[in-house]
Amino acid sequence: MQAQPTRSREQNRTAARHILRDRLDLLRATGDLPGEQGSLNEVEGIQAEGKAAKKAELAKMAGMYAKDELRAAKVRQRKADRAKKHRKKKREEEEEEEGSADKEDRL
Repeated sequence: MQAQPTRSREQNRTAARHILRDRLDLLRATGDLPGEQGSLNEVEGIQAEGKAAKKAELAKMAGMYAKDELRAAKVRQRKADRAKKHRKKKREEEEEEEGSADKEDRL
């Protein structure tokens, strides 16, 4: 691995590690990395609940997708969850306003 963006040896080594990590993520995502299939099959056999199940699912996904893709998917999911929560809160506020308006009409 060659990377020499700067004159500093430590910065060059850090850059080379980053490039290598990205290449490994790409190989893992495409399935071209040898020896990875066995570990994925072991993870698929785990059926648990809660945090253990989520951890197993993340480990399985890490074998299929690049780290950047997983990070982007996580951000998209968070945004979707926030939007859903906002819509729910807004709907509840509207229902509450309608309920209080009905009570005022009855009086």
